[in-house]
This record gives sequence, C-alpha cells and structure tokens, in this order.
Amino acid sequence: MNDSPWLDISPEEYEAHMSAPHVRQWQALDRILAEAFAELQPQTLLIAGCGPGTGWRHIDPAVTHEVTGIDIHAGYLERIRRDHGQRLSGLELICGDILAMEPPRKTYGVVVAALLFEYIDTRRGLRRLQESLHDEGTLLIVLQAAGTKPSVSETPYDSIRRLADVMQIVSPEKFLAIAIEEGLVCRRRCVVPLPGEKTFLVFYLSKAVREERR
Repeated sequence: MNDSPWLDISPEEYEAHMSAPHVRQWQALDRILAEAFAELQPQTLLIAGCGPGTGWRHIDPAVTHEVTGIDIHAGYLERIRRDHGQRLSGLELICGDILAMEPPRKTYGVVVAALLFEYIDTRRGLRRLQESLHDEGTLLIVLQAAGTKPSVSETPYDSIRRLADVMQIVSPEKFLAIAIEEGLVCRRRCVVPLPGEKTFLVFYLSKAVREERR
C-alpha cells in the first residue's frame, strides 16, 4: 500500500472533495456515524480506514472508553489526534494496512469500515474485521453503490481523480454472500441517497453466533 494514491491526498483536499455541494459524501457519512454511535452506544470502537476523522465528533467519551483508528495515511491520523486527542482519553491511532497488520490484540463492541471495501479484498477484509469484533458486537459497513455516474465525482483535485484507477465498486449481493460464508449475518441494511444519482449502502452485521444464542 506504500504506492497507494491515498497517500497523496491531504486531509484538506479529502474534506473539500467529500463535502462539495455536488458530492456531499462527508455530510452523509457524518450523519450515518452519528446515528450509529447514538444507537449502538459502543464502549469500545474500532474504525478501519478512518481517514481524517469523518464522524468522530459524534463519539461520546462518556460512553466510548476505547477508540482505535487505523489508516495508511499518517497525516489523517495526525488530524484526528489534533482534533480529538484531548477529549478521547482511550485513543489509539495505528498507521498501516489493515490486511497486512498483525492479528488484533483485542476485540471491539463496534467495528466500522466506511468506504474501505472499495480498496481492499472483500473476503480478506471481512475476515480481519471479524477477528476484531466482539461476539456480541456490530460490524458497520458503508459501501458506495454502482451508478450511472463516474465512481469518483469530478472536483478540482487531481489527487482525488487518481483514485479512479484503484477504486472497485462492490456488488452488495456479492458482499453479503461472502459475509454469510464468513459467519456473519445482516441485521439491517439501508440506502442513503447522494447527489449525482449516487447512493451509499449501509449494513449492520453481527457474528452468526450472536444470532444462534437468541
């Protein structure tokens, strides 16, 4: 991942692109995570591919005592540390590739991967994230759905445009089929409309063992 085009995208360019009026993906992700954190009330939280901190302002330190963020971009992690390091006492930030890292040392009540599977192998990614998930926990996934418009919206940032060469839209049907094969169940899914005829697909997954205990 050392040659990933993500490493050339500054936090400022990322946020400007994602929040542009004809994109508004920053606003959508912020709302998705706000609703998820309010509902799930995670005591421990892992955000994989965390970027520069979209949605982190909704993490309540009175509820969430441990937060781990993983990303390949050290600059994104520094932005999170600057913005949230003082208020989130149990903060751990790890710079690295989620698929190349050592197995997790602990598990989390909620694991989030928003717009990550467009850049990693689905099966390997689900296996690694499931390793990090508590048996009673929730895996929150956000995918970008296929549409008639280009996958990467046009904005003035050349660094963002280079993502089109590596981004792969994930079929939700294939994603869920692999998730089931890997021992996960889908508790809920929803569609979040975006400008430009695009949509986000949101999945709340849990380990099958959780369902079997009911």
